[in-house]
Amino acid sequence: MSSATDKIARVILSGESGDYDLANYDTAQVDTLVKEAFSAPIPCTEMMRCSFVIGGGKKVRQKYSASLGKDLSAALQGAGFKEDKGAALAIECQGTYKRQHNTDTDLISVHVYPFVSIAAADGADDQDGGAAAAAPPSLRDDKLAIVVGQSSEDFQQTVRLKVKSFGQKRRLREELKGIEKEIQTLEAKLVNMEALTPSEDAMYNSAVDLSAKLEWLTAQIQSMISSGGLTTKEREVVKKQFEGKMAQIAEQKAGLDAASKKWANFDKAEKKIQGQLEALVAEPPVKRQIEHAREIFELKQRLAQLDSKIDSGTATLDQMTEAGRLRGRVDDLKAAQEELNWFEDHDLLEQPKAPPPKKSAAKKASSGGGGGGGGGGG
Repeated sequence: MSSATDKIARVILSGESGDYDLANYDTAQVDTLVKEAFSAPIPCTEMMRCSFVIGGGKKVRQKYSASLGKDLSAALQGAGFKEDKGAALAIECQGTYKRQHNTDTDLISVHVYPFVSIAAADGADDQDGGAAAAAPPSLRDDKLAIVVGQSSEDFQQTVRLKVKSFGQKRRLREELKGIEKEIQTLEAKLVNMEALTPSEDAMYNSAVDLSAKLEWLTAQIQSMISSGGLTTKEREVVKKQFEGKMAQIAEQKAGLDAASKKWANFDKAEKKIQGQLEALVAEPPVKRQIEHAREIFELKQRLAQLDSKIDSGTATLDQMTEAGRLRGRVDDLKAAQEELNWFEDHDLLEQPKAPPPKKSAAKKASSGGGGGGGGGGG
C-alpha cells in the first residue's frame, strides 16, 4: 500500500489514468503531490495520463489559487518533466505535460504523462494482450479519428473546409505527431514480437498515410507564414519562435571558429531564418472572422450581468430563466463553431471587443456647438 500522504498521489500510484481536481490546493500541497506521485516511475500495465483541473471560468475560478498553474509547472519541472504541447498517451511522452483549455466545460487542465514502469497485468494472457487497454486518444476524439483514418486526398479536403487558420493547422499537426509517436511505439512492439491489445490494434490499423499528411500539412503552414495568412496573435507566436532559434544559433556560433565549416552551416541557417522573419513581418496580419463569435461574446456579456444578480441574490425569476436560456444558446453556438472549425487553438483566438460606449444625447448636443436648429458637428 502506498505511504503517500496526499490522497490524489495515493490514487495515481495505483497505476491508473485519472482526472483530478486541484481546487483549494496551495503551493506546498502541489509540491507534496508532485513529489509523492511523480518522483519515481509508476508501476503500471499501460501508459498513463493524469489530468489536473487548475482553473476555469467565472463560476469556478475562486476555488483555485491564482498561482496554481505556475506552481504545478514549477513542481513538475523540478521533478524532471518538460512541457510538450504535442504530448499524447504514448510511452515516448513519459516525463512530459501540457496545458489545455476545454471551452465546452470552461475548465483549464494540465495533462501529465508520468514516467512509468510497464509490466504485464497479473493473470494476463500473453496471446490476447491481457485486459483491454483504455481507448487511445485517436479513437476517443471523433474528429482526430476521422482525419487519421482518411485517405490523403480526403484529408486535404477536410483541412481546406474545417481547418483553415494557422492556429488550427498547427494544433492538428501536433495531434498527428502525437499519433505518429504512438504508431511508432506499436511498430516497435510488433518488431519485438509483442502482442498488441485490442485498442492498440485498432489504432494501428486505423492510421492512414500519416507521414504524407504531416508533410503536406507542414507545407501549408509554411506557406501561410510566408504569404501573410496569420493573425496578430499568430504572428507574435511565430516571430518569437524565429527569434528564439536565431538566439540559439548565435550562441552556437559564438564558440566556433568563423572559418570552420560548422560555423558556416550555422551562419547559413541563421540567414535563412532571418529571411523568414523579415518575410513574416513584411506582411500585414489578417483579421479572422469566426462564425458566431460576436453573438457568443454579447450573450456572455449579458450572462455576466445576470450572474452578478444571481450570485448576490437579487435576480428575479424572469432573470434566472433568461440566464438559463442564454446559457443554452451559448452552448448551441459553441457546438456549431466546433463543427465548423476543427482543432481550434483557443490560445491564439482574438476575442471580439466590446463596442465603444454610445454618446449620450446630452453629449451629442453639446458637441454640436450651440446653435439653432442645425445638426451637431462631429
